[in-house]
Amino acid sequence: MKFIQWLSTYYKSLKRRIFYQLIHERDVPVTGCVNVGVYHPAARPVRHAVYLVRRLCRALEYVHAHHGQDDKPISLVHGDVSPSNLLLSADGRVKLSDFGVAAITTSADEPMVGKLAYLPPEALAGAARQQSWDVYAAAVVLLASLAGTPTLKGTKELVKRAVRGDVAAVLERDDVPERLLAVIDKGISPQPHRRFANAESLRMALDEALPRDVDESDDYAAWIAGVFGSEAFVADHGELP
Repeated sequence: MKFIQWLSTYYKSLKRRIFYQLIHERDVPVTGCVNVGVYHPAARPVRHAVYLVRRLCRALEYVHAHHGQDDKPISLVHGDVSPSNLLLSADGRVKLSDFGVAAITTSADEPMVGKLAYLPPEALAGAARQQSWDVYAAAVVLLASLAGTPTLKGTKELVKRAVRGDVAAVLERDDVPERLLAVIDKGISPQPHRRFANAESLRMALDEALPRDVDESDDYAAWIAGVFGSEAFVADHGELP
């Protein structure tokens, strides 16, 4: 069984455009896998956490490059990139969902939206929304995933500690390559000019820090299938169709 989730947002320069995404019953938010132990560092290999964020970056690249009816970029910002809006499919696909607060923002007088733990410091200072905020959030998703922090409060404190100190010490695991730690450190920097300019640059940095394997998609799909078939997952969600 399938259903269409219609995702819409109003633009000042356009009357209204409708975005839709095909969601399956077998799609589960990352946060829906907490009790399965997915957030435990030992349960999520580094390569799987990086794969998740690589796919997220791909989705953001598509969203950020979206063109309007005049075939010009409209600078769309998702605005709520977080684990609860990342859906995992049994076949290994990763989907970015919930465009309910997505918008084109050109001024600082727009109300702040999104989850505080995944918003950059300038958002709290009242700055106008930028696509780079989605990229910052993607870096936070990677940090939280590797650290095993599923809650918003825990993630917010995690980012504070990482910015003030050493990312490696915050993660409390010794299997994260130095180059990947450097990517996270840059991605969550409190200074906008130090961060990645766009989702593509973050994805490319991840590729350099942890080169992709030829079979990484199949490997991830097999891991997700194991998660969805575990007793803990079935107890929470039932057997997926």
